Amino acid sequence: MQHRILKWALPASCVVITLLAYAPSLTYPFQFDDLANIVKYFDIRHNSLASLFFSGSRWVSYWLNTLYYSLGRFNPFWYRVGSVASHATTGILVYVLVCRLGALRRDLSWQMVHALATTATLLFLVHPVQTQTVSYVIQGQLEGLATLSMLTMAHLFITAATSVHYWSRVGALAAMIALVPIICGTKEIVIVTPALLILIDWFFVARGSCASIMRRWWIHLPVGFCIGAAYLYFLKPTFFLKVFGFASETRNNVGNILTDDPGTMITPYLYLISQFKVIVHYLWIFIWPWSISVDYDWKLSTGFFTPDVLIPLAILSSIAVWLIARYKRDSGDWVVFGFLWFFVCILPRASIVPSTELIADYKTYAASIGLFIACGYAVARRLADFSPQLSIVAYGALAIFLSAATYARNTVWRSGEEFWENVIANAPRKARAYNNYGVALSEKHKFAEAIEQFKKGIMLDRFYPDPWVNIAVSYGALKELDKAIAAIKQAIAMQPYYPENFNNLASFLMQKQEYEEAEKMLRRAIELRPHYGKAYFNLGRLYLERNRHEEAFEAFKTACERADFDNEIGFSTLGTVSALLQRYDEAVKAYTRAVALNPQSVDYRFALANSYFLGKNYEAARAHYEQLAQALPGDVRFAYNLAESYRMLNQLERALIWYKKAQQLGSTMPQLASRIDHCVRVLQGVAPTPSE
Repeated sequence: MQHRILKWALPASCVVITLLAYAPSLTYPFQFDDLANIVKYFDIRHNSLASLFFSGSRWVSYWLNTLYYSLGRFNPFWYRVGSVASHATTGILVYVLVCRLGALRRDLSWQMVHALATTATLLFLVHPVQTQTVSYVIQGQLEGLATLSMLTMAHLFITAATSVHYWSRVGALAAMIALVPIICGTKEIVIVTPALLILIDWFFVARGSCASIMRRWWIHLPVGFCIGAAYLYFLKPTFFLKVFGFASETRNNVGNILTDDPGTMITPYLYLISQFKVIVHYLWIFIWPWSISVDYDWKLSTGFFTPDVLIPLAILSSIAVWLIARYKRDSGDWVVFGFLWFFVCILPRASIVPSTELIADYKTYAASIGLFIACGYAVARRLADFSPQLSIVAYGALAIFLSAATYARNTVWRSGEEFWENVIANAPRKARAYNNYGVALSEKHKFAEAIEQFKKGIMLDRFYPDPWVNIAVSYGALKELDKAIAAIKQAIAMQPYYPENFNNLASFLMQKQEYEEAEKMLRRAIELRPHYGKAYFNLGRLYLERNRHEEAFEAFKTACERADFDNEIGFSTLGTVSALLQRYDEAVKAYTRAVALNPQSVDYRFALANSYFLGKNYEAARAHYEQLAQALPGDVRFAYNLAESYRMLNQLERALIWYKKAQQLGSTMPQLASRIDHCVRVLQGVAPTPSE
């Protein structure tokens, strides 16, 4: 009984520590690619499971974001809760996996197995490096769900391979095959799953026997075939032909140049020899995580016989020799298994498949399980010599240290300014870092400081259009319109198919009252992105300034209802223009949406009540005015308008009460006295009612 309680108490305590470490970060705003993949992703509003299922190699993430959007639109809380929940669940699966592997081998005592499992789980859950994945929402979904999927397949494999019950084995295999469409919709790294299953089989089931592994062909073959077929379908055979033919090349991303010359292609050879230093870095950050960064300014190696290739290669070769020596001494060595797990997971992204990102710490998420198992084994062996009391103290100290380090690391996600300031400290030669830091400063209206950062970005990468765009916006905010227009035109020359550039240029032209040219720019922006709500909104503003109210209404309506400017500003503006045109039904719909987006706004609620009243829906108007009057009894507007609603509903006794209330509150409405007199006369039978 004691062992059973302890068996579940250990992983549960690791999860609680994880939740405490990550809890403060649940309200942090989106950063970096989260903005592009969530906030600016238009189809998040319309996607469904039916439309997304098996539609691409990352469809699960898109579906999850649709669910989170339905809960709180673009409130980061739900997305971050999902990321942390996925991380905690994965940690539990790590714990159970180690326990099951230990039970298969039976070379360690119960205490040793659970000490190993606890160490590996604690390290996996609260090591600071994991914040690179968990706090990076979109990667938490991609890398996190992929890792969760691979562990699920590992557990099903163990059941299929070792269960004494025939139907348990068949059921586990059926579940593995049924899950392929889902796991292959998380992230492409799942393609290593068959290799991980063979690794588990070799070390813990077959125990180094090829003949034994061959007896489980009925598991490895169908699972490998299904996963391979799924990725052939998603990525197409030409992708694999190019990769294995060393013909796959890619261009540099603007703002993230990996070569000395921005026009140089990233080739498989250069990418491969550059990954030696990257893999050494990945290993090192788990020992010394204090210099980790979300973005780096590393460059590709220029040739094989250079120090940044030969030194890391020597280190990796030494590790390989060490592992071979350990394996020869013990073919079931947990440390060897852990390191092989790491290399199996990391090599597909650190070998011959060129990427525009040379290094990204979140790519170690699945691979880290292997390192933590190896480390857990070493720690468990040392703690075996300690008393239980000392072991508890050691684990407590480790938990406090790691959770404190994770909490501290997570603070860089607290704001855009802190985030990019940290990136610049670690990647001072990265143009993208200065550009995004400038954006964060401009969002706090520090435009002069932001301009200096954009200039640094331009100096580092003269082909990078984003700092030109953003420096133009900052100049515009400072009313230096000629500088703003010159900068945005420079950006358009470099990036002629980017709709934001034309929208920004139109905004500057509108400030100079050059309306015809501004309208052309907005039309061009909409042509490039038909759901570009901000361009439609600015088009509406332009029409309002030119007294073209009908066209303004159509532009605002499109911005909110058919494009992506479906926020409170968009709907409240649409409501205002609708009321101006006496389209009160439209005003009601618009203000209803604005109130739903910001229920605390008294102005929106009052405008909604007024729209009902002017549209002659007096009962609905009365209900809204009454709610406002009860919430803010000292506001004379609500009292008077509520009285007006009662009067139009011919409920003159109630109207008189609220007219007098308005009078007590100091209403200056000129007709108030006559309204009170009218109600009194009618109630005394002297005058006709309004309905008569």
